[in-house]
Amino acid sequence: MLRRLLPYLFLAILVLVAYANSLSNGFISDDQGITINATSWNLQTVLAQPYAFLRPLMYLGIYKLAGLTPWAFRIPNIVFHLFNTWLVFALVGLLINKKAAFISAVLFAVHPLAVESVAWISGGIYPQYTFFLLLSLLFYCLYQKNHQRAWYVASVMAAFFAFESTEKALILPLVIALVEFCFGNIRRNRKRLVPFFVLAVPFGLVYGGFLGRRLAVLNTTFYQPTSLIRNPFTDVPFAITTYLSLLVFPLPLSLYHLDPTANSGLVLLRAGIFFIYIILLVYFLFKDRRLFFFSAFFLVSLVPTLVPIRLAWTVAERYVYLASIGIIATIAYLFQRLMKGQRALWSLVAGLALLLSVRTIVRNADWHNEISFWTATAKTAPGLPTVHSNLALALGQKGDYEGAIKEFQTTIALKPDWVDPYFNLALSYQRAGKFPEAIKWYQKTLQLSPNLWQPYRNLAEIAFTEKRYDEAVRYLNQAIEKNPTNANLFVNLALIYQAKKDIAAAKTALEHALTLDSANQAAKILFSTIERLTN
Repeated sequence: MLRRLLPYLFLAILVLVAYANSLSNGFISDDQGITINATSWNLQTVLAQPYAFLRPLMYLGIYKLAGLTPWAFRIPNIVFHLFNTWLVFALVGLLINKKAAFISAVLFAVHPLAVESVAWISGGIYPQYTFFLLLSLLFYCLYQKNHQRAWYVASVMAAFFAFESTEKALILPLVIALVEFCFGNIRRNRKRLVPFFVLAVPFGLVYGGFLGRRLAVLNTTFYQPTSLIRNPFTDVPFAITTYLSLLVFPLPLSLYHLDPTANSGLVLLRAGIFFIYIILLVYFLFKDRRLFFFSAFFLVSLVPTLVPIRLAWTVAERYVYLASIGIIATIAYLFQRLMKGQRALWSLVAGLALLLSVRTIVRNADWHNEISFWTATAKTAPGLPTVHSNLALALGQKGDYEGAIKEFQTTIALKPDWVDPYFNLALSYQRAGKFPEAIKWYQKTLQLSPNLWQPYRNLAEIAFTEKRYDEAVRYLNQAIEKNPTNANLFVNLALIYQAKKDIAAAKTALEHALTLDSANQAAKILFSTIERLTN
């Protein structure tokens, strides 16, 4: 019994060693949504949406138990990755053999391409749905082998939770069909597939309703092309060849990988490599169905992100978390078949595991905090303006205004029609005490977007600091003209009038502020102070 458990224990140690240093990482990028929304979470709001509630429910439980502790939110990712490693060992062992299974599980456990899905809290949905999908697949294979109906029922139930996790799990019926095609009789057993396809339909309809929202996010937040349709003849080879190269040689790793339009000179080379991959698929189809299954599993698992509709990045490392199992299992099986010497085989596997583990640990460190993460991303995606903007914001939050200024300048150079970095650059100059530069960039901000009120407020702050009170009043009145319902602007106006010793005007401004917001504490305190000083 203990001997049978040893591989699972060894794999657990590998996963824990590879990801231990990620537990000290903070909330990164999209993780900030957790810190913003956590206080509004409750069981009623989580269960109000009958789809994709598993992760919010898990977040709610973690928040109630551990508060806003980053490591607590990261642990489920590592646990799911460990379970997936065990499932890879079990599934490959069932479909190929134990030796190939162990090699596959070892390489999957420590491969750095999984870091984005495991070390990043927001990437955890990928290990989560992979767990339920692999569980469903394993149960189905066990049913196929011994025909015990309980395995089939368990497979359908696991499929439900996979679909409940994310729309990307909707490829499961295709994977089940692939299992029947490779290891069963798809024509005779086609009725077995019906529950999986039927179960996928309502989830597909629900998730399909979010297509427009997803497209809007890509267009407005990440400045992706506005075209809904992308070119599969360039995008698919780009994605497949990028994933294959990162699986074999995981450098460089990045949150963003540039689209093929930025690498047009490599289009023909990528198309050629993709063509070779397809040729190998056909060869494996006739030569060895096991090799064909796992090679095709890689492609099928990527279908949700390769469709011609532009609803996702062309390439993202988290997208290939599940699909990587197919290539890793294929490589493991080929290693086993081609390398006859056992010492050489296990020496190679041990060496690869060591190198991959080191790369994983180093990559985990990139995700330590916002500055380390965006600094690493800026090196691998230097042409993306959002990357430099996010790095600048992170530097500014830590008080490194000179660094923030440099990154905002880079952002503006990359995208001169984006107004946000103009304002943030001005704000960085202001916080650094460089008022002339701040004034210059606030004015440029207003040239790009005249309806903004924030630049006028900040120009008023600068004028107030330099005791140019009349100018401060003028700027603040312009801010109020743009945003007349903001009570705090009237409080600021009152402060300026107080400095000018125009008490009547200060009281009038405060009365207006309290009319807009009767609970405004700053207005109440200042009004009370003025009353006390003037009586």
